[in-house]
Amino acid sequence: MNKVTKELNLLNFNGLPIENSGSCCKVSSMRRLLLILTMIVACWAGPGAQAQIEVERTVTVNQSVPDRGEYVSTLQWEAGVGSISLVKLDLALSSPSISNPMWLGDMYASLTHGIASETERMTQVFNYYENDPNNSATSLSGSYNLGSVFNGSWLASNKWSLLVADRAQGGVGRLDSWKLAVEGTAAGAGSTMDLGLS
Repeated sequence: MNKVTKELNLLNFNGLPIENSGSCCKVSSMRRLLLILTMIVACWAGPGAQAQIEVERTVTVNQSVPDRGEYVSTLQWEAGVGSISLVKLDLALSSPSISNPMWLGDMYASLTHGIASETERMTQVFNYYENDPNNSATSLSGSYNLGSVFNGSWLASNKWSLLVADRAQGGVGRLDSWKLAVEGTAAGAGSTMDLGLS
């Protein structure tokens, strides 16, 4: 199972903070219950009373990107978000082979939410191949604010796809991991929420 991290930034119920250590969110059983109850109350509070939330999920991949090929990592995620207002992405690449290291100037990445039948949304994360082809870095650890391109309703497929491609001959890279952080409003009553507890 993928390593999962999740952070919910909601109302600070009775002054009880969510303890955040590194990339893992440590929430006691009582605090988790209060957090869920807060979301339920917010969803039933009446017109216009939508809880603002931030959720995040980390996907550990550790898969090579073929030379002059591509690798797609997908995430199925029922995050309890009704409407998206901001998406941020952390991405880590490395070189699996010292003798044939990744050439960052060959690399390209894009992120897609949804599937074609529901008018998927997609954006380029980076394109070193066209914009910085002489970049000889053999690893990458980057954070990307993807702005408003994904704004709107959370799509019913619950699917996010990260594509990493090697556009030129020479060198092999590896997608180590990626983390998706989404800000928006909580989904309405009756929606499913993946708390990442299993």
